[in-house]
Amino acid sequence: MRIELTALHPGINELDIVLDKSLIDPEMAPLAQNGRLKLTVDNQESVLYIKGRVRARVALECARCLKAFRKDLEADIEAIGTLQGHSSLDEESCDEDILVFTQFDTSIDLTHLVTEELSTAMPMAAVCSESCAGLCPMCGINLNKEKCSCSTTGIDPRWEPLLKLKKE
Repeated sequence: MRIELTALHPGINELDIVLDKSLIDPEMAPLAQNGRLKLTVDNQESVLYIKGRVRARVALECARCLKAFRKDLEADIEAIGTLQGHSSLDEESCDEDILVFTQFDTSIDLTHLVTEELSTAMPMAAVCSESCAGLCPMCGINLNKEKCSCSTTGIDPRWEPLLKLKKE
């Protein structure tokens, strides 16, 4: 997804961009459908101040029961675009939130920045619901759908020495 520099007028520009799921690396953020990127771009001649929000629905797998589900994600986008050699923000001092463009560029690519922000918004351990019971550790049955007859009172024999310490 790109910001067309030639379409920006001086001052504040409001942009609403469709986030094409085919442009986002599925290993970083597995989009289930196209998302939306709403941006405010403040065009100050050789510097662009970019702020906005990305919204997308991702396809995930529950960490407890392994069921496929979808979750809505939102992330804030902030970046500065600068004309190469025109300000103190040059390629040498550039970090990942500073986008450098030349006088010959007609657009700035935001795909990497958006992908990074979406992957940061992904949950560490995605669960389909907070009440998800998960899988039985003994037989593997999905405890959300049915109950199993496995004994959950047994203690792993590796922990028995600790149990003896607790009783003393």
